[in-house]
Amino acid sequence: MKKGIDIHNYPRRVELAIRDVMNSGISKRNKDIILEFREYCSTENISLARISRYLGVLKQWAEILNVNFDKAKKEDIMRAVRVIQDNGNYSPWTKSTYKIMIKRFYRWVTTSPP
Repeated sequence: MKKGIDIHNYPRRVELAIRDVMNSGISKRNKDIILEFREYCSTENISLARISRYLGVLKQWAEILNVNFDKAKKEDIMRAVRVIQDNGNYSPWTKSTYKIMIKRFYRWVTTSPP
């Protein structure tokens, strides 16, 4: 395989994921935070494939949480994690990936300036 060929077209996937976030019914504040996190990921050398996955997971997380990310309390987060954990449509691997991504996201949320 030649280096530099992107058969998955990740730049386009990220663009579509951003559009999906912007067209979703989540709060404007959560949309802004997700896009700020995307910028952070770009500076941290996170691959476009992973950024695309983060955008999808965080959009779903915002829908489940139903509270602005920066205003969520521990109880809100625990309730939302329980929803993911109890979802029979998710494999154990998917549940683990969600929790890892959410943990990294909240580490960033709590350390980034307002």
